[in-house]
Amino acid sequence: MKRLTLVTGGMYTAEALRRQMNFYFGTGLSIEIIAVDQGIPRQKKRELIVFSSPSVREDFKRISGGQKGTIEIEAGRALNMDSIARLTALKSDAPILFVNDHKDSAEECIQSLKEIGLLNLDLIPCAPPELDRRGCRYALTAGESHLVPEGVELLLDLGCRVLDYPSILKISSALSIDISDKAPPGTRYLRQIVKLASWRESLNARLLSVIEGLSEGMISYQLDGQILVVNEKAKAMLMEDRSLFGKRIQNVFQDKAFRDFLLNTGEASETVLSINGRDLLLNRIIHRESRTAVCRIKSLSEIEEDSLRIRELRKKGFYGKYTFEHILGSSTAIQKAKTIARKLAGTSLTILLEGASGTGKELMASAIHNHSPRRDLPFVAVNLSAVNEALLESELFGYEAGAFTGASRQGKPGLFEQADGGTLFLDEIGEISPAIQKGLLRVLQEGEVMRVGGSRIRKVDVRIIAATNRDLFQRIRDGKFREDLLYRIRQGYIRLPSLQDRKEDIPELIDALLADAGHGSRTVESGLRDKLCRYSWPGNIRELRNLLACMAAISESGILTEEDIPEGMFPLGTDSRSTADSENEMTVLKAVERVCARGRKAGRESLSEELMSRGIQMTPARIRSILNTLTQKKLIHRIPGTYGVLLTREGENLLVG
Repeated sequence: MKRLTLVTGGMYTAEALRRQMNFYFGTGLSIEIIAVDQGIPRQKKRELIVFSSPSVREDFKRISGGQKGTIEIEAGRALNMDSIARLTALKSDAPILFVNDHKDSAEECIQSLKEIGLLNLDLIPCAPPELDRRGCRYALTAGESHLVPEGVELLLDLGCRVLDYPSILKISSALSIDISDKAPPGTRYLRQIVKLASWRESLNARLLSVIEGLSEGMISYQLDGQILVVNEKAKAMLMEDRSLFGKRIQNVFQDKAFRDFLLNTGEASETVLSINGRDLLLNRIIHRESRTAVCRIKSLSEIEEDSLRIRELRKKGFYGKYTFEHILGSSTAIQKAKTIARKLAGTSLTILLEGASGTGKELMASAIHNHSPRRDLPFVAVNLSAVNEALLESELFGYEAGAFTGASRQGKPGLFEQADGGTLFLDEIGEISPAIQKGLLRVLQEGEVMRVGGSRIRKVDVRIIAATNRDLFQRIRDGKFREDLLYRIRQGYIRLPSLQDRKEDIPELIDALLADAGHGSRTVESGLRDKLCRYSWPGNIRELRNLLACMAAISESGILTEEDIPEGMFPLGTDSRSTADSENEMTVLKAVERVCARGRKAGRESLSEELMSRGIQMTPARIRSILNTLTQKKLIHRIPGTYGVLLTREGENLLVG
């Protein structure tokens, strides 16, 4: 018998999700229920754990300490649409509480409502322990009505959020259970579209933008045959170029088999029909309460091409290998970065990751991709500084046959085409030339690429995550980076902290890095561990990983000591590194004093110029790191509204002393 453990915040959610999984996987699946609010039973070996939310996962690990060797799935959740039609009728100018068991779950529900166009209510997320009324008279909830504060009237309970279909697929894959005879992919989403179609007047603009963005054809209609919505993709497949809104299926479509399929009032079903010489896969979903239906249309040839393309890309390694669980550390700095990343993952915004070399920018990009709606599509990563400038354009945008000497006779798709539908990670974006910047800007603005040596424009749908360890604003001032491109790639922004800014995470990272390298039974001698925790790690996590790997290869003991470090590889007297850090801090502090004495604003640019004038080279990123340290030591303070700093009294006293 197949087994899994379902971990939720409470029993109400647990029972609702168990019923849903029983539908998909049958009674042959044994489901152990753990409701965190009821306590966590003693540790035992669990092969597969499904968590109902990120917060529940964090609570479970904090209480139980987690389990090694266990497959873990963090489920995505979707709102139950059955009650949302009633929600559109609510009118209130006053704020309304949205109550859930965790605040992030409440925020996700509110965002889901906004994404389908329900913007008429002022909703405030609310969860334990902050269950105060906040001056609100009314409340909404998604299956957590027992948490609504006293004195607040419950307007509507939307019911427990269900597992989204990608989560069901992940669970079925982990259990090796075939669910092809159950609801087809996207059925739940299509049902939502069916219901949205009945609110066409109030949600018209939002609905049309959603369905026109679908990669497949879609027709929504009433069961009596009146057409509500037909997107352009469906028109192209059916060779229709006229407006079909309000017309009847019986009077529009000539193909009798197609008409009969649409108007059949049986259960939701699939079929394949040949229409206008094209083999089309049709999937029909009926919503009897609103007397409406939706038909999804896909070309069999496109399905086969997409499936083959994704399989081939996965063979090449074009998929996200990391999730947020791979980003270790409990420090405030890294937790803040992860929180922002989780929220940005659900959007379509381009994201700029900024951080020093070795801070894990590709790992973060992969985690964002795997937390996004594009998680099942390609994740393509490229280090722009590692590709020869002469070849970079053809690598990104592709080339046609004979475009240049040595070009393939068949031509070659570029990375944008290979990432179509998914995510393209552009590392070291600050290093690319103005010519490449111009081409990249065009793709971001138009969603189009033209291969080198080609004349045909190709549409691409790619989410961009870019990364840099350079100060792009300084690059703009130097005339080396386009300002319009910066604002295109910086719609979302995450700064990854250096290891020096999160030293409290080093003990956890040491153990995890040893385990990842297959040395989980080994440990680092306590005295050396203390030195590693005091070291500033200019190479960040990459430097720490390399040191541990080298020590593990050399050591013949289960305990790694200073004797296992090759001479000259690492400053064992970490005080020497601390001394160097202190000297750098004093150097920058004195530069602040000199710049301010001349009446100038002491920012990274002016400080860099001041240091250069004295023959001292220091990168803007390093200056910023030192300024952060000096701020934490209360030796300087930042001027509100500017990028400048001033000496504090403590800083002045230190320089005088």
